[in-house]
Amino acid sequence: ELRAAFDKESPKLSLSAAVQAGLPGGAIDKGYDIPALSKALDYLCVMTYDLAGVWDQKTGHHSDFKRSTEWSKSYVEKGFPKEKVLVGVAFYGRGYTLKDAAQHATGAPIAAAWVKANGYGGIIMWEVGQDDVKGTCCSVKFPMLRAINNAVAGYGMPDQPFSHMVNDPKLRAPFIKHTVAYLKKYGFDGLDLDWEYPVCWGGDCTKGPATDKLNFGKLLLELRQAFIKQKPRLLLSAAVSVAIVGRYDVAYDIPAMAKALDYMCVMTYDMHGVWDKKLGHHGAFGLFLNWTMPYVAKGFPKQKIMMGVPFYGRGFTMTDPAKHYAGNAITGVGNTPAGDNGESMYSELCDLVKTKGWAKLRNSHYGSDPYAYHDNIWVGYDDPFQAYDKAKWAKDHGFGGIMVWEIGQDDQKKCCSLPLCLSLRVICFYPEYRFVDLPPKDFEPTLCTHIHFAYHWLDATRNVIVDAHGSARPALYNSLKTLKKRNSKLKLMVVLGGSGMPNEPMSAMISGPKLRAAFIKNTIAYLKKYGFDGLSMNWLYPVCWSGNCTAGPTSDNPNFGKLMTELRQAFNKQKPRLLLSATIAGSYTGSPSDKAYDLTAISKAVDYLTIIAYGATPAMRAAKTAFHWSNMVLAYNWVQPYIDRGVPKAKIVVGLSFYGIVLTLKDPTQHIVGAPITGVGNTPAGAGSMANYTEICDLVKNKGWIKETNKNERPNFQCSARLTMYFSTLEKGSQLTLSVSVCMRVICFYPEYRFVDLPPKDFDPTLCTHIHFAFHWLDATRNVILDAHGSARPALYNSLKALKKRNSKLKLMVVLGGWGMPDQPMSTMISGPKLRAAFIKNTIAYLKKYGFDGISMNWILPVCWSGDCTKGPTSDNPNFAYDLTAIAKAVDYLTVSAYGATPGVTKNVYHWGDMMRAGAWVKPYVDRGVPKAKIVVSLPFHGRAFTLQDPTQHTVGAPITGVGNTPAGAGGMANYTEICDLVKNKGWTKERNKNGNDPIAYNGSILVTYDDPWQVYIKAKYVKDNGYGGVLAWEIGQDDRHFCCTVRFPMLRAINNVLFNTGKGISTYVWVCVALIFAQLSLCVSLRVVCYYFDDHWKNFPPKDIDPTLCTHFHLAFHLLDANKNVIVDHTGAARPALYSAVKALKKRNPKLKTLISLGGPVIYDNLFSAIVSDPKLRAGFIKNTIAYLKKYGFDGLSIAWQYP
Repeated sequence: ELRAAFDKESPKLSLSAAVQAGLPGGAIDKGYDIPALSKALDYLCVMTYDLAGVWDQKTGHHSDFKRSTEWSKSYVEKGFPKEKVLVGVAFYGRGYTLKDAAQHATGAPIAAAWVKANGYGGIIMWEVGQDDVKGTCCSVKFPMLRAINNAVAGYGMPDQPFSHMVNDPKLRAPFIKHTVAYLKKYGFDGLDLDWEYPVCWGGDCTKGPATDKLNFGKLLLELRQAFIKQKPRLLLSAAVSVAIVGRYDVAYDIPAMAKALDYMCVMTYDMHGVWDKKLGHHGAFGLFLNWTMPYVAKGFPKQKIMMGVPFYGRGFTMTDPAKHYAGNAITGVGNTPAGDNGESMYSELCDLVKTKGWAKLRNSHYGSDPYAYHDNIWVGYDDPFQAYDKAKWAKDHGFGGIMVWEIGQDDQKKCCSLPLCLSLRVICFYPEYRFVDLPPKDFEPTLCTHIHFAYHWLDATRNVIVDAHGSARPALYNSLKTLKKRNSKLKLMVVLGGSGMPNEPMSAMISGPKLRAAFIKNTIAYLKKYGFDGLSMNWLYPVCWSGNCTAGPTSDNPNFGKLMTELRQAFNKQKPRLLLSATIAGSYTGSPSDKAYDLTAISKAVDYLTIIAYGATPAMRAAKTAFHWSNMVLAYNWVQPYIDRGVPKAKIVVGLSFYGIVLTLKDPTQHIVGAPITGVGNTPAGAGSMANYTEICDLVKNKGWIKETNKNERPNFQCSARLTMYFSTLEKGSQLTLSVSVCMRVICFYPEYRFVDLPPKDFDPTLCTHIHFAFHWLDATRNVILDAHGSARPALYNSLKALKKRNSKLKLMVVLGGWGMPDQPMSTMISGPKLRAAFIKNTIAYLKKYGFDGISMNWILPVCWSGDCTKGPTSDNPNFAYDLTAIAKAVDYLTVSAYGATPGVTKNVYHWGDMMRAGAWVKPYVDRGVPKAKIVVSLPFHGRAFTLQDPTQHTVGAPITGVGNTPAGAGGMANYTEICDLVKNKGWTKERNKNGNDPIAYNGSILVTYDDPWQVYIKAKYVKDNGYGGVLAWEIGQDDRHFCCTVRFPMLRAINNVLFNTGKGISTYVWVCVALIFAQLSLCVSLRVVCYYFDDHWKNFPPKDIDPTLCTHFHLAFHLLDANKNVIVDHTGAARPALYSAVKALKKRNPKLKTLISLGGPVIYDNLFSAIVSDPKLRAGFIKNTIAYLKKYGFDGLSIAWQYP
């Protein structure tokens, strides 16, 4: 009756009731008519306090969380609407006089979060005067109320006033005026609007009016207009929800925002939480991407989008602490010691992991989504590594930047210097004997994060560590400490152990708690006295003394674990805290490590664990065959078992060797891994079968030793010859340039006739590492090289040398030879040692005189003059030689042509530079011993033209009548620059083979096979991926110099992009030249480019602005299902013929284009579609009606996007 009366009043009066908590058998059953209450009341206040008291004769929390929630649920279970139920929170406590220990807890913020997450109507509190009204205790006034508001209403701003303002133009205008004045008065540069959210108040899209969306967009546009009038112009941004379907599309007028905002911050965090009822990383890398891209799809420019990175974590309480992976069950939120409501700042998390024993892992195999856990508390958060990856992804994909919430949560106390935060370390072992030839003053400490000074042993008589030298050496330690002046973050660690340290004293010391305690005390004193930052335990091995697992007691295993745990505890108490690490051997079948170490204890105790990923197993040594000391497999196989046994990846440091093992081959011709050996061997400066890298490098570079890699691996290093790459070693401290022996090269052939139309001043020398100037021949009378022009041309050579001003690393080479050079003089010169010696002397003088960097011998072919192997003497071979063993040792690099034609290929079309040859014509040289790193693969920048017998047969293999010529070609040859123009501008057709390679172009009876930028890109990638030494381009003047492909020299740029990652990606200019391929793809090679067009773009991006040659199929999205008529219908509710006609008009520019209607999408009504597909009669009617609809509006087909059956 109150309800009926109140409803008649204007304004209508509200009615509520306060009721007893829903205690079974209490008033909920006996005192209240729940159906009547649910109809009458606007809301119901459940007094979930005074639930315990002195009447219970024991202590109890009078408003405990569990009963507060359960006894509020009781009303819902009896039919009272949940959204009308307010859960009670007490602002007072109930006290007891204790006989025993007290219980204490706090419940207000947690209760409020539970209310919001579970869909209840709100909070009723008794009573506000009992809150901290003056802020004397909690630094703010009304902390209880603030905690509740924070949990229930977001971050403070009420939705109603903002909604009221944006929906009234008369209120928006003064708001804008006052805002501009406020910003100017206080010197701000702009405004960020963080309304969470229009329409979807507090995340509930039923609470706010639908008009919020449109009018919020209007407010932004009006702010924009006002802001741009200011001097200086004011900035405007907004923080928005992640792109959850049903929120972002309901809340935001994205086209208006795209026009109004300078940038938009997408809050890509809080994407998982307790509401999921399972563990989840709230800033997961995958969601960071997936829940941002829909804004781009709806037209918001991605260069204006700032992607959110949280500087805090979200915590959970795990149901089972052993199941600490995302997706496992939880009981609720979890709090770190300083956390609140499940949220923890990165600064605290960093400290928990670094100093408080919390474990840190990552969810993903890709190293993303870090989390920390301890006991049953689990927190997912972003660390510097994750933040770096997100920022890099945003940059690489053209987004505007990163927004962080919030800077105060970052590590401000330098808890995590970078190497620790990222768990990335470069640990440099520095044995004391190395101080003789590499004193610390000669070393570069910025190359290391830690230095391990080796070795100390255990002095059993005094139970303390002692320098292996026998006594402390303060002067030596001080010289180490001086390295910190050049690297202030450097950590200096003492290494206890090594292969020479006796096992018995260590075993005895760890066996008793008193001995361990004394050792720890004495060790801390020693480290502090001499200024070390920590200790690295390098005992190889507990239990398995010297590798024999029967030699030591099994008690070594748990006792060593106890020592490490106790060291950790003691080290944590020191100021500054001391570091602790351990070194253990790799894990393999039968490895002593399996029995030696208590990995659980060790992994918890150490800051990092070094695993030796090199060496030889007993089986490898016993096999009497060559083995690789540190093969790539060991780096994984010997480390992975530790991860499988629970050691966190982030704590594992992989040990690498800067030396090799030397073996003596039984047969010197068998020089591969697996070849028989007689035993170990020694290099000239080596000893004990060991050789330092510094010596090995010199042997390869200067002493004639041959270097190879196995067939599955790339060369040890790849670098640009335009750059100098240095490798520093602890052995000698020397720096060595590898720009000749193992570098990637781009060699540009530059024939002298090309200087007419491409003078050096018009060429970009940064696209080459070497230029081969062609040609010189042999002057037999003077036994010296001679310009093929007949005499030297110093002015021309100087113009070439001028290129070095723009590329100082460029090498200029003279090419001796070519198809025109007579064979006889060369054959005569190489036949005698005196003639060869004179030639060499004269050639060196010539090269120096004119400033060339070397010579390229291009005699085609010794013995087989002009291709006829009966013409020349067989002595040409050893004298020149095409003796590959001699050539491979002699040259810096060897150029192998990967294009041309084999004898007899004359009656059919063949591809001049097909992809197969990039491997097949080069590999035999590798098989015959030429190092891959020395082989440069030659690619053609020209094509071969043919005249077809039948113009309709335009494929490789088609019959021909002979060579053909393009309009500007000659002798069956056509430059790429002409072919590009023929395809782009002259109506020639371009196709590729079924694998998308080997392009051809044809017109009428003329067909050309050639390489384009895409083909040379793929070939160069093959070269790089397979460890070859680079690419030679024949020749640069045949590249496109006239912007046919939007840039000059696209072929060279494609090669450089893949080899050195320079310039723009291949797709930025290649597709202009090959766009015509797409119109043929669906017919010739069953490849499609399907372009979805979301019709929301109809006005700001009409079909006329689309380039239809970039698509083979065009999907117009979306149509929905009209269940009444059993037919598809435009999602607007009515057909739009004008739009459909605009889509059909695209076919005028691409006749091969197929246009389809897309039925479905994220808003398809599943029940309607399910009903149709389950009934044969309905299916038949749907099909008939759909065909009629498609024909009526001229579409080529239907795409069904039901998400999901």
